[in-house]
Amino acid sequence: MSRQGLALLSARPRAAIAISGALVLVMAFAGTVLGHHTLPSATFACDGTVTWHVDDWTTDNTHNQALAPDIETWYSLDGGSYVKIGVFAFDPSNYLTGFGGSFSGGSATTVKIKANLQPGTTWADGATDSPGPWFSDATGRASCPSQAPSSAPSGGPSSAPSTAPRETPPTLTALCAPDAADYRWEVVVTAASTLALEYSFDGFETVAGTLNDGPDAALDSTFNTPRSSGDLLSVRFTANHASVAGPVAADGDLCATSSPSEAASASPTGGVGAATATPRITPPSTSTIDSPDGPTGSGFPMILAVLIGLALAVLIFTPRDVVSRARRLRR
Repeated sequence: MSRQGLALLSARPRAAIAISGALVLVMAFAGTVLGHHTLPSATFACDGTVTWHVDDWTTDNTHNQALAPDIETWYSLDGGSYVKIGVFAFDPSNYLTGFGGSFSGGSATTVKIKANLQPGTTWADGATDSPGPWFSDATGRASCPSQAPSSAPSGGPSSAPSTAPRETPPTLTALCAPDAADYRWEVVVTAASTLALEYSFDGFETVAGTLNDGPDAALDSTFNTPRSSGDLLSVRFTANHASVAGPVAADGDLCATSSPSEAASASPTGGVGAATATPRITPPSTSTIDSPDGPTGSGFPMILAVLIGLALAVLIFTPRDVVSRARRLRR
């Protein structure tokens, strides 16, 4: 083999050793060669909330190269001057996760985060060649989702029809009580419906009962409830809980009692009641001839005639001497 070939063979081991040594140096001093640094970032929500974060440049802390005790953090809105957020640190508890926080960006549209070592400090491995600053990208504010239209566009399809039977609630009235144990009520709506009504004594925290739950039932109804159930009643449609009548206070006064003749004439069976006999009242007579009693009867003129006759007889048949004596006495 020539001398040139032997020289090439002897040079190969030395080149391999040199390359291996260079790789070891690069890995050992990667922090110095690549530079220590931080990785700031931010998000900007549509409501103005800025959420910022600063990550460490490495997850390898073999020589404390991932640690830094004093890292100043700043923010800038819309490209303005930087405002200091605070001083933080990469320590053994957070160098793998980093640190961060949030603040209000007001009405700004962009935000940028800056981080740097506090002047006069170094990384924990003693590196002084990378104090920063390091910057995040400028982050724009997110757009808020648009509100859904409140109604269909003009000319478009109309919204689905409401399942409520009507907007007007029923009318509830307290009637006089039928007896000492019950209250009576009347509920009225404008038309017949196949929908039922329900009622409650506690504002519909519970439903006490239903009315007119049969097909094609008339919604106008008079009904009784026990006094023990309550005295404040509310009524609503079972299919439209927004249409509520009440609460209405019960009327505790008993209904007036009818006389036997009125009760017979107002028969609840719908038949015609029997006629009630009424005594006939005969007015007094205005004739003086037909009346046999009293001073205006036919005997009174006869008595008067007798008295007048007696008076005349006395005057006619009185003796003269009696008259003369009376005249002398007057003299």
